[in-house]
Amino acid sequence: MSEPRKPCPGRCRTLRLVGSLCRGGMRLFDNDESALAERMQRQALTLVRELGGMPVLEAKIRNNLGVILTCSGRLDEAEMEYGRALELIIARIGDGNRVYQIVRMNLRKTLNRQLERQMGPILAAAV
Repeated sequence: MSEPRKPCPGRCRTLRLVGSLCRGGMRLFDNDESALAERMQRQALTLVRELGGMPVLEAKIRNNLGVILTCSGRLDEAEMEYGRALELIIARIGDGNRVYQIVRMNLRKTLNRQLERQMGPILAAAV
């Protein structure tokens, strides 16, 4: 029987940094610092991808990015982040979970905003 594998201190340190970047980035976003918030989420995403094998965490970070991008009016980019997050979640844990539901709801809101943006001028011209 083999001994349980001990976690790598460097990996744990990196995961703590990822958590700090995610939380700090969303706090900055709440304080209307979207550009810095986005940079922090992207840095967290880079670190998680370098660690490899953490699709649900990557999906959560992509959801954060999607929220920031949606609120910044960058709807196409947000849609891509949400779409990738959903792919990661489905591949790893399926679609019957809270994370999937949250990301799907955020994607739906973004798609509705895109539709409103596209239909606004058409409806205004029809009046």
